[in-house]
Amino acid sequence: MSLAVSGAVVFVIAVLESAGLRPLGGAADVRPGATLGNATDQGLIGVVITGVLAAQAEPDRAWQVWLRRGGLLAGAGVAVLSGSRAALAALLAVVVFGVCTWMRSRLWTGPKTAAGAGLAVAGIAVGVLLAPAPRERLLSTGTVDGRLLLWEQALGLIADRPLSGVGPSGFVDALPGYLGPEWARTVGDSFPTDSPHSWPLQVLAAGGFPLLVLVLVLIVVSVVAVVRRMRASPSASHRRYLAVVLVTVAAYGVALLTHFTSIGTTGLVAFLCGGLVGREAATGSPARDGFHRTFAAGKMLAVPRLFGALLVLTGLGLAVPATAAEGFMGAGARAAAGGNYAQAEQAFRQAWQLRRWDSDTALLAGQAFAGPATEGERQAARYAVEWGTLARERTPRSQEAGTALALGHLYSGEVPEAKDVLDALIAESPNATALYIHRGVAQFGLGQPAAAITDLEHAASLDPALDTPWRVLANIHQRLGNSQEAFAATQRAAALANP
Repeated sequence: MSLAVSGAVVFVIAVLESAGLRPLGGAADVRPGATLGNATDQGLIGVVITGVLAAQAEPDRAWQVWLRRGGLLAGAGVAVLSGSRAALAALLAVVVFGVCTWMRSRLWTGPKTAAGAGLAVAGIAVGVLLAPAPRERLLSTGTVDGRLLLWEQALGLIADRPLSGVGPSGFVDALPGYLGPEWARTVGDSFPTDSPHSWPLQVLAAGGFPLLVLVLVLIVVSVVAVVRRMRASPSASHRRYLAVVLVTVAAYGVALLTHFTSIGTTGLVAFLCGGLVGREAATGSPARDGFHRTFAAGKMLAVPRLFGALLVLTGLGLAVPATAAEGFMGAGARAAAGGNYAQAEQAFRQAWQLRRWDSDTALLAGQAFAGPATEGERQAARYAVEWGTLARERTPRSQEAGTALALGHLYSGEVPEAKDVLDALIAESPNATALYIHRGVAQFGLGQPAAAITDLEHAASLDPALDTPWRVLANIHQRLGNSQEAFAATQRAAALANP
């Protein structure tokens, strides 16, 4: 019932976003994701809601029946409106299996079952065709080429560390060193890639082949446990429920072959997996051979309960301060964007005290100050150096942390330090367009215009669709008195900015 209500809420927001509205905020040119923040995550949640509600037997009360049916349709609508190809493929698998299972439980004949499944598929197809955004997304191949290129680069990273990987969350810092010129031309480096968008590759990147083998073994053991439970269950409706939920979880796993993991979807699916592999509590009379055995059994039961209580308290000890830090992080980002840098620094410091274990706290603070620093705000630049240095110490291979530190140095007047950082970053990531742009500015600040022009022209060759290198080149040529070159660079920047 809770999933039915949640599905209805997400569906309403998805409909509003499909109509061009943004009830939860966000730019109009960004694919919406309802409450999930990402379109594919939205679709996958819709798939899971559809599968769980399709697996349930009809409730006893009339209002529950209608709530369940409405939630089921809402879940399917959420998946359709997401426009995600992975989510739509998962939805088709879940719907077809769920419909066939339901019809077989009512002893429908083969032709009737096939007709019913075909009708369900037709309903999904009509929904996709009627909604402009999903229809356009389904027929587009824009992200397919980028995904194939990402997998190719990720395999290069994995090949260098097949046994250990790069560690948890290490992919975002290690990948830039493996990105070639084609990536710069077709994808760019505006948004750092923090996942290979495929769970097997993600597992390999995090822990190498040993971790992948462990995960595959766990999958096999879990499926065997569910199948045994289905065979042992005397209830036909319970067996159908387990089968449909198992297929739903499997469809989710197949969809993650082309998508990244997210807490918005993983939490719910993990909960379902726990229910699938769990077992009913044993019932019966106390042990027959004496009070002492019963007493000992009770004491033994207290051990996992005590361990569970300690685990929950430890989790709360981390989660409560981390959640409180979010408020300070948001306040700091807003203050930095509004030009109140002292207030932003105070807010970020409070967040750091609460969430010191998370290196992203320092990174996000450094990035928040680096933006205003590029506009000439010296105070913001000094704070960017402070937080960038801290973030770089915690994650030495982070290109994002290094960039924030370099920009802080550059716009606080510490140009040699900025160039040193940028030299190190470029050595690690030789095809990152933005780094050459920043180093070009640093080179010019050091009185090396020829080297600056070389860096900027190289940045323009890496990403021919980017106008920023040409705008900076125009300013440099203007200061050097090269009016003809400045005019040509300005024209080129204008043509790229307004194609």
